[in-house]
Amino acid sequence: MKKFKGLLAILVVFVLVGGCASVPLIKMDEFIVDLSLLAAVRNAQPCATAVYADVIMIDLTPALPDNIDYGHFNRMLIKLDFFDINGRPVRHDNDTAMISLYYDLSLWGQNDAAGKELFDRGGDPGPNVGNQAQKQFNVMGTWGNVHTMGCMIMLTKRPQGLLIQTAGQPRGVRFIELKQLIFYNDEVVEYDDGERM
Repeated sequence: MKKFKGLLAILVVFVLVGGCASVPLIKMDEFIVDLSLLAAVRNAQPCATAVYADVIMIDLTPALPDNIDYGHFNRMLIKLDFFDINGRPVRHDNDTAMISLYYDLSLWGQNDAAGKELFDRGGDPGPNVGNQAQKQFNVMGTWGNVHTMGCMIMLTKRPQGLLIQTAGQPRGVRFIELKQLIFYNDEVVEYDDGERM
């Protein structure tokens, strides 16, 4: 009986300790986001012709597991396609589109600037400071390397939302589609011109 109680006590301690232990995050050198898991990768309605019109906010959470160490990635590669009002491809340029990556999707759009900019119109810190993980202009343009080598990132946790906006002169762009999203560590994995080396 004493042996049974001793074994039971050990089992209880094991369960309690095991239950409190945190599951370690998985460090990956490359994570290609499965876009088929996302509810939308393209705006359903034509975007406004105005500069910086919001095209689409993509909820990334269905495709981003919460057990991955996103801080291990130091680059993010994004590819977009552009279309006119009739669905015909539009040639991209440096100021065709920009993207913003957010940690907390629920904060986006709370008021005038929340979730869109780090600063409000007066230049003071806005309500969304710290929520914007990355903002990149000239996506698919020649001035940046977002779609060729990826832009540098310093994530502190899993991001939730990706906002795609028209930028500069939209040039007839009314639809934008996310074609590829990759998080990777360039110390191990190398991309050039959008292709893995």
